[in-house]
Amino acid sequence: MSHHPNSACIEKNWSIGRIASVRRFKNGVINKTYKVRATNGEYVLRIYTAKSARDVAFEVALLKHIKNLPVPHVVRGNDGDI
Repeated sequence: MSHHPNSACIEKNWSIGRIASVRRFKNGVINKTYKVRATNGEYVLRIYTAKSARDVAFEVALLKHIKNLPVPHVVRGNDGDI
């Protein structure tokens, strides 16, 4: 995926409904992070540009482990990947 996702690309890769808007968050310099509004809800899309696969896997495991704080949950792509 390129570093500038478009609605068609997101709809093709994630089953989150029709995309209403995609806006990039202004903070953050290492990864690209976007707020995605779709018919099935609002999502945060993060495109990792500087983390290793191991670092990403650790972050996902940590998010799954945290129970008492409001943290995002991972939505797997249509190919099953994170």
